[in-house]
Amino acid sequence: MFSNRKSSQYLLRLVVIIEFAAFGLALLCYAYIGTFSRYYADDYCISGSVIAIGFWKAQIASYIGWSDRYAATFFASLSDVFGPSASRVWPGLIMLLMLLSLTWALVEAIRLLHLELSTWVMLPVATAIVFFTVLGSPQRYQTVFWRMGLFTYTLPLVFLSCLMGLIFNLVRKTAGSRCGHLAWMLVCAGLAFVAGGFSETYLTLQIGLLGLTVLGVWFWLKNGTQSKWHSFLIASLIGSLLALTVVLAAPGNAVRQASMPAPPGVVKLVTLSMQYAWDFTRYSIKGLPLPTFLIILNVSLLAWTLLGWFATDGVRSVPLSRLLTSTMVTPVIGYFLIVCTVVPSVYAESAYPEPRALMVPYFVLVCVLAIIGWLIGWIAVRLLPWKGSYMHWGTILALLILSIYPLRAARQAYLEIPVFRERAATWDGRFAQIRLMKEHGLMNIELPAMDSAYGLMEMNDNPTTWVNACAAQYYGVYTIKAIP
Repeated sequence: MFSNRKSSQYLLRLVVIIEFAAFGLALLCYAYIGTFSRYYADDYCISGSVIAIGFWKAQIASYIGWSDRYAATFFASLSDVFGPSASRVWPGLIMLLMLLSLTWALVEAIRLLHLELSTWVMLPVATAIVFFTVLGSPQRYQTVFWRMGLFTYTLPLVFLSCLMGLIFNLVRKTAGSRCGHLAWMLVCAGLAFVAGGFSETYLTLQIGLLGLTVLGVWFWLKNGTQSKWHSFLIASLIGSLLALTVVLAAPGNAVRQASMPAPPGVVKLVTLSMQYAWDFTRYSIKGLPLPTFLIILNVSLLAWTLLGWFATDGVRSVPLSRLLTSTMVTPVIGYFLIVCTVVPSVYAESAYPEPRALMVPYFVLVCVLAIIGWLIGWIAVRLLPWKGSYMHWGTILALLILSIYPLRAARQAYLEIPVFRERAATWDGRFAQIRLMKEHGLMNIELPAMDSAYGLMEMNDNPTTWVNACAAQYYGVYTIKAIP
């Protein structure tokens, strides 16, 4: 069968599609769980403020009185246009956007590297990265299924992929008028500015990544593309620094900082950030050894197969020393970027980041592992001859076996559905009860309490608690008490 190269390529495509379907099925299960998402905690505050004082005044009030996360507040408020039922769609939609944007960024990256691979072959790699990011998220519910956590920590990852894909595309294609070049620089700056307003954790990652890339281009590239790279990168970095200025200038920072310890000095800030970044990396790898191993193995097998089968001789022209150096440098770069994501928590609280904030560094870690896997596969192409049916069969069999793991994760997610469905039904019953009581003229509401879950604070029997006050504003009543 494998004596015919064309037929073997068709078989490989089939296996890659099967693997993509396996990872995709797990993501579909997570998306279905997302349909049981409801409003909790901060959701009431954002939506209640929009209802009470209007969209734009709510943005100003949030920026002045509480949060510097102007983009997260804006998009969360904007989502209210579609009503509370839309909260059931956002998890699946944002995972889909994350998948598409990451695929685009990877496609643009391989085109920059002159790897003549079909666009579709990057889809299973991107799907694997999204799957492992969602699977290993330190607080999955708060960063995937809860609206405010989803918009604050996961949605900016979509913007990051779009920004990098756009820069790669512009470096590869842009030519022509000076005005057109300037216009695209402004687009990059604007995209970076918007993305920087989702959270401080993400903003420091974006600044660190762009700054490091500027230095890398200056150090490594000596050809005519260096100026093109720098124009778009520096424009994006300027947009990020403008976002940092807006974040630091927010009057709401003083309100939040009043309940936190004083910021540490520079030395303590650096040492604690490095320590916590190392602890996070060690805990993540030690706590999830199988996913860590599988993301590297999966991507390395895909790279070895795709580069060995479909790419041109240019794949073998890259010096082996450069590939080995890149493999050793990638973990160092990843550690630096994780340090960047930890800095805001250390500065604000002198503490290890909250679990939901760790979604951003975990995405960095998964991407680093995937890059290492790709480089290992590339090195294997250089060292091992791509000949013999045993290699074809062995690789295809290994990829099929690896497809079992996401199917197992999909089954586990499926078994959790009744728990999420039951809680959503309880929330819907409470929502209907509050609406009915309000229709009968009751403006001081008392109702049975729901247990707090997923690390999110629920309403209690004190109507002045911030969750109760925000919920009362959202429902349009005077007070709400949830009696145990």
